[in-house]
Amino acid sequence: MLECKNPESCMKEHEQWMKNKENNIHLGEDILEFIQQEIEKAGSLLNTGLIAFTKHTEERMVDRCVSIYNLETIFKYGWVFDYYKKPSQKKRKTFDQKVSIVGSFKDREALYRTFHLILKRDGDADKWSLITLYEPYTESYQWDSSFQNRICFCDKKNM
Repeated sequence: MLECKNPESCMKEHEQWMKNKENNIHLGEDILEFIQQEIEKAGSLLNTGLIAFTKHTEERMVDRCVSIYNLETIFKYGWVFDYYKKPSQKKRKTFDQKVSIVGSFKDREALYRTFHLILKRDGDADKWSLITLYEPYTESYQWDSSFQNRICFCDKKNM
């Protein structure tokens, strides 16, 4: 099992991450609430036209046996655990945004599976892109027991 290689440095980074989370999480919550309302109106995630799936995401969905219905469940009942925005490098006076959502769904064996969904929007793009999804327990050393607060920021390549 992997462990944090630099606890002191990661503790400082965790404190900064938590401060950013506290100051900005409401922005991500507003975005998720909008997506939830649009799913409700449209009847399904695909009918909203709000979210594009990257090739990487589609591959991860197949690898991890995750259906559109499973994703819709996470979008409907999950919650935001991280949000940030930074000035866009592609378009001036716009911001790139990233929203991280945690949620669970029940699989065929009636077991709950927890996933992180990562949404990104570049500048003033109309759509959000679902850039990846993963089960956080696969890198549990990075997360607290709720999988909502990052505690290790070590570079995965050096683990």
